Amino acid sequence: SGGEKQRVAIARALINDPALILADEPTANLDSKIGHEIMRLLRRIAKEQGRSVVIVSHDERIRDIADRVLWLEDGAFKDIVTMATDPVCSMAVERERAVSAERDGETYWFCSRGCREEFLGGLPPDHPTDCHGFPGLVRAATALLSRRSSSATDRHQAAKRSGTSYCIGAPLSAQRRHAMERDLSGKVAIVTGGARGIGAATAEAMAAAGVAVVVTDVLDEEGERMASHLRDGGYTARYEHLDVSDEANWDQVVEKTVAELGGLHVLVNNAGIGTLPDVETETREGWDRLIAINQTGVWLGMKTAAPRMRASGGGSIVNVSSIFGAVGGFGGSIAYHASKGAVRLMTKNAAIRYAKEGIRVNSVHPGFIDTPMIEQVKDTPVEQAILANTPMGRLGTPAEIGAVIAFLASDAASYMTGSEVYVDGGWTAQ
Repeated sequence: SGGEKQRVAIARALINDPALILADEPTANLDSKIGHEIMRLLRRIAKEQGRSVVIVSHDERIRDIADRVLWLEDGAFKDIVTMATDPVCSMAVERERAVSAERDGETYWFCSRGCREEFLGGLPPDHPTDCHGFPGLVRAATALLSRRSSSATDRHQAAKRSGTSYCIGAPLSAQRRHAMERDLSGKVAIVTGGARGIGAATAEAMAAAGVAVVVTDVLDEEGERMASHLRDGGYTARYEHLDVSDEANWDQVVEKTVAELGGLHVLVNNAGIGTLPDVETETREGWDRLIAINQTGVWLGMKTAAPRMRASGGGSIVNVSSIFGAVGGFGGSIAYHASKGAVRLMTKNAAIRYAKEGIRVNSVHPGFIDTPMIEQVKDTPVEQAILANTPMGRLGTPAEIGAVIAFLASDAASYMTGSEVYVDGGWTAQ
């Protein structure tokens, strides 16, 4: 935590007295203050020790410390010293193609005459409505977006052709920042119940976002197969047996994860079972077994993971509850309702407990999802009733839940804690 891994890596490199240090994403997964310190450390190494330092990064703070910055556009490097920032709309502009103005002995470059007039008139630096980009800059700015869709680029180019007024500087910057926030590269996650269903879909979504995923389950064969599937796709993944009702097993899995993968940043408490008995037909044995997995397992997960997340500089816990953690359903499944209602309120309690420690805790409440858990009611009047009472008229897919969980795990949800997110096809809206 606190950038120690980055500092140790730099120290190890210096032991060999190198002429050149190559730092690959040195500020990844660090908060702004610590990331700035790492950047300044690299700057001092270059200036005070006379070494060459090359930084490969999406972090725009690189501009503040580097003598020269290149960006990659259309497969070729472009020297950023030929660029300038419009002081009005904060848009990057090519100096040789931009309009300029002198003030207080300094030269400023602008994307349009409108921005220049705003600047010279001393007006507040709001985004002017007559601020226009140009196609070359559109391509360059788009190249900086890690996940910019071609359709969005086409819309900007179409707007330019049609003469529509728009300011590309700030919106593109915000979208690029949002794409980076959704990126979970370098983080480590444990997903319980990850062998199949929602857990497997969540593991896939996490892996696709750059997470090193530890898939856990009691279904060892299926869990190993899931982890192997992710590795075959080029992702970092492993499988660990985990009975979520066993505290010692939790300690073992979490400690091994931290020791071998370097930390823990995300926990998805997804493991659970479902039963149908109502108040009178449920047994003590059935009740205790379900509560141990669905409710106690979530508590043990948070209890075990939180200290390791704190040591890793913070993290995100996502607890999978259910729509039946908030509504009474059909009057059956009493133990399931009780457990999922408890998960909902444990989430809020833990969110308050860890709010000032950089650990966010949120719950996801799926509706009826096409998973093995629902197999017992497939092609029965119960399934017909489910579909009839779901406004969207269909079952959800595991991937639709996994995408929401990945969002909550990312920095794009940085102001969300204690929230309950319903993904239910409109069920609870009725």
